[in-house]
Amino acid sequence: MNPTILSSYKASISCVLLAACAGVAMAQPANDGCAGAIAINVPTVGNFTTNGTTLASTNNGTASCASAAASPDVWYTYTHPADGGTRQLSITLAGGQTNYDTALSVRTACGTGGTELACDDDAGGNLASAVTFNVSPSVTYYIRVAGYNNATGNFTLTASFPAPAVNGPDVIVGDVTDGTNWGAVGGIIAYSLGTSSCNIGDADVLWQANNNLHPVIGQNIYRIENNRMELIGASWLKHGFTALTQNLCGTCNGHGGPVLGVGCSDPYTSGLNGNQGGLGPRSHITATTGYYPYPFTTPPAPYQTPPAAAATIGRRLQIQSTEISHAGATYVGECQYITADDASFVA
Repeated sequence: MNPTILSSYKASISCVLLAACAGVAMAQPANDGCAGAIAINVPTVGNFTTNGTTLASTNNGTASCASAAASPDVWYTYTHPADGGTRQLSITLAGGQTNYDTALSVRTACGTGGTELACDDDAGGNLASAVTFNVSPSVTYYIRVAGYNNATGNFTLTASFPAPAVNGPDVIVGDVTDGTNWGAVGGIIAYSLGTSSCNIGDADVLWQANNNLHPVIGQNIYRIENNRMELIGASWLKHGFTALTQNLCGTCNGHGGPVLGVGCSDPYTSGLNGNQGGLGPRSHITATTGYYPYPFTTPPAPYQTPPAAAATIGRRLQIQSTEISHAGATYVGECQYITADDASFVA
């Protein structure tokens, strides 16, 4: 064949192939829209696992974490059996083909409707996500898989029921970490103490920010002198808002955000524990059950609305300056977590 003709023929073929390739677009996932959500069936024992992608998907929902409200997303549903009882369901985006910074949330209705029950970014580690939430008989839950700040990619979704608890959740103070002196007004000095909580039980501890299903944290100061221990200072109660997945007291199961997972620890600095806006009155809480009204800033009757926090010392751990200048005395800080699901668990 004439070299000129051959060159022209190859060029024509190349142009045709390029034109064909240019016209190929990646198809949207079948579950791109919430209305096309894929139903998952979680076994009573073991895991449900499926692979998916958000590549070429569009935005059909919202989320309160991970800058993921406007990110491309895909959807799954889970309907708990009528005879399934109330249980905790765990969902993770990790392992397998997960290759991007995921964000995971769960709602009670499709798209932007209903209530968001859980939302997480990175609690599963290595840019993966994990949530644990309660499911009730005959209720359908909508699971949104998205990404941090518009990220997209492939993922592996795993869903399972954690093993039934024997001892239940058990939140303790694993460490009192630091302290802050906020200053004084008159003869009163304001302090706060940092805490690192641990869940040493065998069920996740609820840690939801916008209701009364999270712990409250009390701080006290005692003086030991002449064989006598005396309480000399106390704070209002710090309200928890989210949990991390550290390993101070054991090996964390990776559940964080709206729960403190089994074996997990979560640090709150003295700055957080001394934030006046997050401190509520002790008089609102029933210590034996962990119940308190919410919001604590404007509780329903018959609870009284707390007064505004006084500058510098309001609501914080207050001590008379004359009480902390005793030579030879020992001063001890104490912190305690109270939460309803820990207090009310019955094996």
